[in-house]
Amino acid sequence: MDVISVKVNFVIAPVDGFTGEALTGGYFARTSEGKYAMKKDGCLVFWGLADGKYEITVGGESYISKTLTLETRDECQTAELTLMPSRNYRFGDEVTKLSGRISEGAGAVKIILPAGTSSARIIGEYKKGETVINAFLSDMLLRTNAELSIDGAEYRLKKISVSEFELSKPLKKNIGAESKIGVVYGLSPNAGGEYFLAVRGRFETAFASVKGRLQTLELHSGENIIDF
Repeated sequence: MDVISVKVNFVIAPVDGFTGEALTGGYFARTSEGKYAMKKDGCLVFWGLADGKYEITVGGESYISKTLTLETRDECQTAELTLMPSRNYRFGDEVTKLSGRISEGAGAVKIILPAGTSSARIIGEYKKGETVINAFLSDMLLRTNAELSIDGAEYRLKKISVSEFELSKPLKKNIGAESKIGVVYGLSPNAGGEYFLAVRGRFETAFASVKGRLQTLELHSGENIIDF
């Protein structure tokens, strides 16, 4: 009997940005040409694609879609992707919601929510220009590959060992145990400029980064309607 081998091109591992767990409900990944991925073990798998670059949209009935670009190579490409909940998501009691419109002139808007010491803290002291630090990050932040604001500068952290992390760029200033840490969320407006963001936990204050400037946001229970 002939053996037919199929080349796997891409494996996308989506994570629920609200819980840090696997996605719930129906979800999908498809190329701009309309080919859908196969679901396997919580991942989305593409195979048998011709060589080239592909724009792939990942979404679901309870999530805000994201699009990423992947290029075929000799070996399989693996991508981790965090999806934030849409209005259709089944939220618990502990949730903070923001919504509104983003004007064309506002550019990319980010929301920064403070992280308590039980979620993130710096271990030790580090000087401007260093690229490796020791820190504690909660399992939730690790699973969602969170972007962090440390004393106002934004970084991605790549885990090296249990508490050692490589920064996505050199430190902009000296940092230490007293540094203020926040979790950064990029807003994804739809074609009409409307956005929706829901995060786990109750927050009274947030910061919005608009054109490089920080604005303080006072939050309340229920949905916070804020235009940028």
